[in-house]
Amino acid sequence: MYRHLSPVFMILLFLTLGCNSGNGSPTLPDDSSSQDFLAPGIGQGAEFNGSGQVLWGIWGVCIDKLTGEIELVRQRSATFTGNVTHFLSPPFSPMELISFQILPGSDLPSGYINIGVAITHPFPGLNQFRGFDVRTIFMADGTKVSDHDPAIIYPDSENNEAYMLNADGYTRWWNSTEFTDPLPLLSYKPANTGTQQYPTSTLNPYKYFADDLTETDDVAVLPPENRGVFSPGGSNLTRNFQIQFPVIGGSPSFKFNLAVAASWQGPDPSGAPDYPIDSFPPGAQCSEAYHVRLDTSGSDIWYDNGESGGSVLLELEVFDWQSLTNPDGVTGEVVAIYVESPLLGAPNDILPLATVLPGTQTTSAIFQVEIPSADLQFTSSGEFSIFGSVESTDPNTYQPQLGGGENFLFPEGPLAAYFMGTVEISPDNPSVLTLIQPNGGEVLIIGSSSDIEWTGGFSISSIKIEYSKDDFVSDIIEIAAGVTNNGSYSWDPIPDDQSDTVKIRVSDAADPATYDDSDEYFEITSQCTFDNAPGYVEKVDLTAYMGTGYEFLNADSGRVIAGLAEADGDDAFPWLAVYDESDFTSSLDTFEVPGWSHPNRPWCFKADSTDRIFFFMANGVYQSPDTGPEFDTIYHIDWDGSDLVDLSFDSIDISSLLDSGESGVRIYVDSDDDVYCLTDQGKVLKFDHLSSYSGSELFDLDGSPDYPSALELGFLKADSIDCFFIYTDFGSGKRAIYKVASDGTVLASDTDIFAGIVDCASSTGGIGTDGDCRLVVIDGHTMYGWACLRYDYALDQKASTVELGTDIGNHPGNTVHFSSDEIWFNAHFWQWNTEMMKYDLPSDW
Repeated sequence: MYRHLSPVFMILLFLTLGCNSGNGSPTLPDDSSSQDFLAPGIGQGAEFNGSGQVLWGIWGVCIDKLTGEIELVRQRSATFTGNVTHFLSPPFSPMELISFQILPGSDLPSGYINIGVAITHPFPGLNQFRGFDVRTIFMADGTKVSDHDPAIIYPDSENNEAYMLNADGYTRWWNSTEFTDPLPLLSYKPANTGTQQYPTSTLNPYKYFADDLTETDDVAVLPPENRGVFSPGGSNLTRNFQIQFPVIGGSPSFKFNLAVAASWQGPDPSGAPDYPIDSFPPGAQCSEAYHVRLDTSGSDIWYDNGESGGSVLLELEVFDWQSLTNPDGVTGEVVAIYVESPLLGAPNDILPLATVLPGTQTTSAIFQVEIPSADLQFTSSGEFSIFGSVESTDPNTYQPQLGGGENFLFPEGPLAAYFMGTVEISPDNPSVLTLIQPNGGEVLIIGSSSDIEWTGGFSISSIKIEYSKDDFVSDIIEIAAGVTNNGSYSWDPIPDDQSDTVKIRVSDAADPATYDDSDEYFEITSQCTFDNAPGYVEKVDLTAYMGTGYEFLNADSGRVIAGLAEADGDDAFPWLAVYDESDFTSSLDTFEVPGWSHPNRPWCFKADSTDRIFFFMANGVYQSPDTGPEFDTIYHIDWDGSDLVDLSFDSIDISSLLDSGESGVRIYVDSDDDVYCLTDQGKVLKFDHLSSYSGSELFDLDGSPDYPSALELGFLKADSIDCFFIYTDFGSGKRAIYKVASDGTVLASDTDIFAGIVDCASSTGGIGTDGDCRLVVIDGHTMYGWACLRYDYALDQKASTVELGTDIGNHPGNTVHFSSDEIWFNAHFWQWNTEMMKYDLPSDW
């Protein structure tokens, strides 16, 4: 078979074999022989010294499935026996010039590996040996057979075979089945110790290595002027491989080989000694396309209950170095583009049907083909695979481009670049619009940008986009009057229109009756970032001044309103008192509240903007330690700046809005001076101050699967986003916090929020807000410790302060106040003492 070998080839074979003489130490050729030194390989030029496809190496790789340790087994002899494999391995190199690193995100038990592969050029400083189109090829078993060319076999994920998720392309070069020439220079030759000596795939994925590519760059970004060069600069180049290996019998199988191939042709000697890129002729690049990018996003094909329509739009951008010197550009380098898919009855050459458009680079062109649904075969929606090849015009075979090259063994198929991808058949009828996002629960920050996304409406050319805070009843604000129906629009910036009841509507700009809205509310709020928690300052014992059993809060800057349940028996009466926060030795004023109370039943009160104080007062006494009197009346009294005005003492009867056995438990007064009441069964009542506090029920959470029927600990209304926060004890010492819209929708929740932080055995605790976007929860127990947790309005916990030990304080009360630089709240222990806790606010609060 080898009856004809050119004299040039015989001389080169002698030279390359001679490099392994003596003691095996590598010897680099001098400049005069540099063109011949790298020429051996799979030639692709018209002459032997034309374009050379050079194999830099083949390795077997074994990954320990438990430890992640990697073992490299060279699959070719380390001596130079007619191939250049030894360039990256000892003894030619003093160390391995290829290395591997398992990267974060890998999941070894499931067979998924994100791995960094680094290669160092074997000839540092010798620019005459610049490499072109260096590709590291991933080789594994495969069973998927091409319909167009049965010799093409590649891995199939459905058959539990190893495949690469982020391939730059696919190549036939160096596969073990077809490159079987007896000369090692022209064949695949695995070592006997390889972990998978003969992978069965004839088509394998690769990653492209070039100076201009980072670990994750797309090959399409390569600047044409640098020609995808791999310079011998001494540093390594790294590319990320994302590989899914098969899992067999519950155990991953990490068997594969790697081959490193490069193209080269000797430079013009006049370029010495630097040999710039321009010194190398066009033949130094690979002859087939160096990259193919498939885009099917413009397809509008659909299938819905037996009806279908639309089309598949294939856009193939083909990148080819040889196009730079071809008068016909990329089209002159491509002889056929075959596509096969389950959607097609048979493989099709789409080149005659293609519209050719300019590419994104001077080395590329886009081949665009639209295939109507009537010409496709499908009976369902979903994702369908696409596989194809871009065949080279000249050369069009893998025959070694040297004298007598036809006498060697090589694949019989055409020289080609290959591509894979998918196309999505939508389940949506083209007359239907479906909003994808924001679709409910999102938190959008004022001044930021966010994508509005939708699908469907293929027959609609222009989309109108609006938002509303009242379900499009009267509050309707236009975002865009008419945008192209491409499925996405950037909302920039998000307006200063805070609300947690926002919805988006996308509609046909020409037919408003065709639209879709967000399924649930999302939120627009201000920026809220904070990392540091408040720091504990001190505990102030107020018992000597105020007596015992107090609840208190700040009425306005510098003043404190306290409520005292007198501990003189079942007929005890409550007091209100006003103090200056700098001096608790004597009150500014006091008021005896008629009625019944009891020291073991803390009572809640709030003040409005006019210093009107609202509070519950018990209408009976405790019948047992666990059963207290019910609250069905809200009382109020005015503070005029110096006196609590006795004549203003009045009440609001809430009994008509309560169910049998239901009781009010918490009060909140908003910025409009409207009064809200939370009951022990999860009902929220509203009392309008402009209509003599006439009341109505806003919503009832009783029976909601998201909300427990238990004692409420804290209750407030965040006016800036118009929603409520309810802090509750739902049994077993656990705590939960709920964010609830004004219609009763539970927007977010965090259950058992103190788990692992501090034991909360008592049914006390407080919640407060600084009015911006920070929510603070105070809770704890005298026997275990305190915790101060800080959230944003999305209920994402941002920071916590935990103080453990019995000396920290007593049961937290239900009021939390923010001053300019600190948080303080009550810390009573029933009738025994009254305390106040202070925490410093950090500077970046």
